[in-house]
Amino acid sequence: MKKTILLFFCFVFFLNISFAQWQHTSLDSGMVRHIAKMGSILFAGTMEHGIYKSLDNGITWSLINNGLPYPIIRAIAIKGSKVFIGDNSSAPFDSLGGIFVSNDTGSTWIRVYRQNPDPSGISFLTVHDSTIYAGIGSSGIHKSIDDGLHWIPLADSIPSGAETLRMVVKDSLLIAGTSGSGIYTSIDNGTNWATSNNGLGTQYIYDLAVNNNDVFAGILDGGAFISSDNCSNWTAINNGIPNNSSMGNFVFYSNRIYTTTSCRGVFLSINNGQNWTAVNQGLSDTCMLSLCIMGNTIFAGTGTGVFKRPLSEMTGISEIISENNISVYPNPSSTTLTISTPFQSANAELSIMNIQGHILLKQALTQGKAVVDVSGFAKGMYFVKVNGDRRVEINKFIKN
Repeated sequence: MKKTILLFFCFVFFLNISFAQWQHTSLDSGMVRHIAKMGSILFAGTMEHGIYKSLDNGITWSLINNGLPYPIIRAIAIKGSKVFIGDNSSAPFDSLGGIFVSNDTGSTWIRVYRQNPDPSGISFLTVHDSTIYAGIGSSGIHKSIDDGLHWIPLADSIPSGAETLRMVVKDSLLIAGTSGSGIYTSIDNGTNWATSNNGLGTQYIYDLAVNNNDVFAGILDGGAFISSDNCSNWTAINNGIPNNSSMGNFVFYSNRIYTTTSCRGVFLSINNGQNWTAVNQGLSDTCMLSLCIMGNTIFAGTGTGVFKRPLSEMTGISEIISENNISVYPNPSSTTLTISTPFQSANAELSIMNIQGHILLKQALTQGKAVVDVSGFAKGMYFVKVNGDRRVEINKFIKN
């Protein structure tokens, strides 16, 4: 009996770790500046070791630096079957860095733009339709319409002292974020630029992102802002965000928004940024640099490698793990099992797992009750997990 109880509580702990926390992947060192996906392939660019690739959802990573002069990756962009990276040395008199492209998912790299002697290097790469945009230090924004063979500088009415750190495109509107001069927009494909800082000020822009009709801006020491009128007006959205947070790298999934903060971890909003909740369980490094969603998993680039977590385990409110509020009967059972819980959430999900943690059954749980057929299960102990209503409940049963 004591052994069974110990096994049960160990398994509850295992579920807490496995299902409700971030997990450090095998890429567990190096500052990961950017994560990007191409189908089921992940790419992670680091500031010390170059670029890595994972083919198995982040379980294993391989270094793919063939043809790169420096292991310093500031930006990654995917265009069809091509991977573009910004690789630079950050040395003021070194022009070996620049923009590189791979046509074979990173096996080899070819330079398509040689960096000018500029300590700022490549600040961003953005793909929109058939055009690639690049931020090239004090040289401003360039674009290529032929997969990087030729680069055209955009007419630059952005102050020369303000490096363009991020750029996104919303319909035909170009939106550029700078280092100290706020946001500029262009309606004529970059020929002319105008300031768009009403409600924002001349801030240092960490990140820009577009989701449906909204534009989100992450600010150095200033939190997050939103514009719903093509950047004409900006509103702060920092409820739940620690004061003086530097926000960056917004990603979107269904009705959820995830964002990073400098050394305060990942925050989640389920109401378009009006409220934010920290979702940092299991993160040993909360100095976040990048986020990427692939399938049902979110990946985070930190100062010490890549972490991952199932999206289904982040609800917007810190999870509560308990084994006291779920009823399982008859227990033991040989045919059917009735599962009852206080959950009244329409999105509650029921899972049955063996003692190895393998999921044998998964279904929706409506009105807090379900009857399941366990007659086909082998004899032994199993665990019932109900995830919903922003809680996680666990109990065990015996199949005889």
